Amino acid sequence: MDETHELCGVEEAVAAEAREHAALVKRMLGSLERQL
Repeated sequence: MDETHELCGVEEAVAAEAREHAALVKRMLGSLERQL
């Protein structure tokens, strides 16, 4: 069992999720600004 490889995959998944979340937050902020 290669623990370092598994950890790398987990970090990659977390990073991808964080990027998606950041993009979602940016879209929400953009639509809020247009409403003001």
